[in-house]
Parts: sequence; structure tokens; C-alpha cells
Amino acid sequence: MKELEITGEFIIPNKTPYETYQEHMNRYAFASFFVQGKVVLDVACGVGYGSSYLIKRGAKTLIGGDLSKDAIKYAKTHYHEEGLSFIRLDATNLPFPSEGFDMIASFETIEHIKEYKKFLEECRRVLKKGGVFICSTPNKKLYSPKTEKPCNPFHVREFNRKEFRDLVNEYFTEVNLYDQLPLALKTRAKSKL
Repeated sequence: MKELEITGEFIIPNKTPYETYQEHMNRYAFASFFVQGKVVLDVACGVGYGSSYLIKRGAKTLIGGDLSKDAIKYAKTHYHEEGLSFIRLDATNLPFPSEGFDMIASFETIEHIKEYKKFLEECRRVLKKGGVFICSTPNKKLYSPKTEKPCNPFHVREFNRKEFRDLVNEYFTEVNLYDQLPLALKTRAKSKL
């Protein structure tokens, strides 16, 4: 298998700078509080490290999906936990029946998708009634301030806090927003936040 290049598109364990990897893992640590015994979908799972983490934290089954063939190939090669599988998918056309998942995680995804409303429609469609959808996106005000186009060349659209809340409220009934602080996963685990 050819090695994935570090382009900024994917987080690659032991290759991506530790601080960046840790920032992404903290999102999965937060999501891990909601996976116990659940059927979980990780949309835009990248190379699969977070999906692997969530299955180890108690998800009943977990499907990690990504548009990138190379990322899915990497995930299938590196992560083999029972109940974990990976497929190639388009986040705006999820290949699952309606109401099939107890929880959906999708981190740093929506800003990459031109048809972001279709993405949210699809997540709502495949999520069971009463299910949990956890997603994250950079805050435009902090990440690309005073610019029209996002600073990250892989981003199509970034949202400020209000725009994001208003958008998600169109698709989900109970919405809570959290900000991420730079906190190491080991520290977080010890303090049992």
C-alpha cells in the first residue's frame, strides 16, 4: 500500500504533528461518552483512528466511512477491532436505510462539503429518533478571521458560531454547542471530565 502523504487533508497517527493529532483525538474522547452499546456511524472518518477509538470505548458496532479511497484503504489495513468496518461513501448520499444509527460522529467535515445542507439532511435521515449527532467545525471567526475565503485550501465554507447554530437547528431539535480547549487526552482521562 502506498503511504498517505501529509497534505493537511487527513490526520495520520505518528505522522501528523502531535498537537494537531491530539486536538482531533479530543473530539473522539468527547464522543466516547455517548457510544456505549450503540450502533455508530463515523462520517468522514479519514484514516480510521477515531473510529477505532470509539469501538474500543464500547460502541456495539461502528461503520467508518470516507470519500477517499486511500483513507479507507489505510483504515482497513490498520484497524481490525471486532464490530468495526470501513466503507467508501459520499456524506451527501449515505448508503444506509433511514433511522439505522443510534449515534453519528462527524468531525471537521461540514466545512469541506459544498452541499452541506444535503449532508445534514442525510445525517438526520439515517439517525434513529432520539439519536445523537455530534459534529465539529472550525469557528470562522477564530480560524479564518477577516477573510472571505477560508484559509484552509480544503475548506469550502466555514461558519461562525451563530451561523453554525442556526444551520444545525434547521435539522435537529436539541442543539448544544461546545468550544474546544487545548487539553491533552491523558489529562482529560485522568480528570474524568
